Amino acid sequence: ALRQRSASLVEAQRSAQLAQTERAVVEERLRALQRAVALLETEKKDAERQTVERQKLKSEEGSMRLSAEKSRLDRSLNTAEQELQEAQQQILMLQQTQLAEMEHSHSLCESLVQQRDEVQREAERMRNSLRDAERTLGTRDRAHRHRVKGLEEQVGMVSS
Repeated sequence: ALRQRSASLVEAQRSAQLAQTERAVVEERLRALQRAVALLETEKKDAERQTVERQKLKSEEGSMRLSAEKSRLDRSLNTAEQELQEAQQQILMLQQTQLAEMEHSHSLCESLVQQRDEVQREAERMRNSLRDAERTLGTRDRAHRHRVKGLEEQVGMVSS
């Protein structure tokens, strides 16, 4: 009975050592998995941050393009308005000349009136175009701010 008990004790010690060895292996594997999870979380946060940065850059780029287009339209409108002023001054001078040369100036005046009307229509088209561009710029700017706010909230949720 003593030998049998001694053999049982030796077997129990071997089982305990085997269990300790298995536990050490499992604990090491757990630590490795925890390190891998931490690394993946860091990579995920970096990827999300980079995505937000790219979105911000795209939105800023779009805003800059719209600003450049607005500037171009402003210049075009200013040119058209200047042409309109010059046409109106020409019309005034020609109307004064018309008093002296009624028959000859009549056809010339009609031509200039058409030119003025054309310039005015062009100026009105440019004003409308500028107004549309300003509305579009405002809409895109609001959409950009909303998108950036949403992304910042997402990043805030992820980091907390």
